[in-house]
Amino acid sequence: MQTGQSTGYQLEAKDLTIGYAQRTICGPLNLHLSAGQGVGIIGANGSGKSTLIRTILGHLPPMHGEVQFLGLPVDEDSKAFRREVAVQIADGTFFEELSVAEHLELVARGHGLLSWQQKVEEELEFFDLQAVAGLLPGELSSGQRRKVLLAATLIRPAQLVLLDEPEQRLDLRIRQKLYARLAAAAAVRNYLARRYSRPATASPEP
Repeated sequence: MQTGQSTGYQLEAKDLTIGYAQRTICGPLNLHLSAGQGVGIIGANGSGKSTLIRTILGHLPPMHGEVQFLGLPVDEDSKAFRREVAVQIADGTFFEELSVAEHLELVARGHGLLSWQQKVEEELEFFDLQAVAGLLPGELSSGQRRKVLLAATLIRPAQLVLLDEPEQRLDLRIRQKLYARLAAAAAVRNYLARRYSRPATASPEP
């Protein structure tokens, strides 16, 4: 991906004010995310957590200030931006005719992973999805569907990963495993996560 003038940050928000329909939700704020860092966003309902993520992704225009990724303004229509940023927001969408394993295979192969079979197996094992690997989305519980969405987000290569309430509908054991994984992987990927509660163990944010 072409990069702009280097500031030393992979993701940067400068004097950012966010909102919609001329209504200010939050700001101004500054965010500087260097390579190998993870940030968690915690706040009350309506404080602007989801709006911030949507603004960072380019889904909403800033009311003031700017957001840059790799030194360039965020452009959600850029193929390079989409290639380098993995996102899990809301409840996502599924291909109802594809099984759990086929969903992960589609993402892995679509992003050029040469060892896609191994990666699919690793994600199925990590999220305890082996027993439902052959099931269709409509046959899954809400928690299992959430696991599939997270697995599909984390299986693909990306420099920046944005997660919206990733712990939602996960049992405590998987939640703890996920936080530990994000903390360990932050050395090679950046994470920005909106969280609705603190985990039972230490969080991955520095």
